[in-house]
Amino acid sequence: MGFRLANVDGKAALVIADNYYDIEHLSGGELSSDPMSAIERTADLALLSARLSSQPEDAVPTGKLSNVILGAPVPRPRNSFAIGLNYRNHA
Repeated sequence: MGFRLANVDGKAALVIADNYYDIEHLSGGELSSDPMSAIERTADLALLSARLSSQPEDAVPTGKLSNVILGAPVPRPRNSFAIGLNYRNHA
């Protein structure tokens, strides 16, 4: 099962519908709120999201997506890949 991951004020959050849930709080501290650490635990995020989707009444949303400014989903990328095709001669 897939999941939607967001960066809200520098903290990793799962997104369900119009709400977001702080990952560290939702997991009882098992998962870090650091987005880069969260990305490394995709299997755990998928399980957490599945549990949240099947039992939404068990968790209180941290907030609404409409009330926040989202940050970069990968705030500190390890690599950057690019292809220089800006000009006809490059292609």
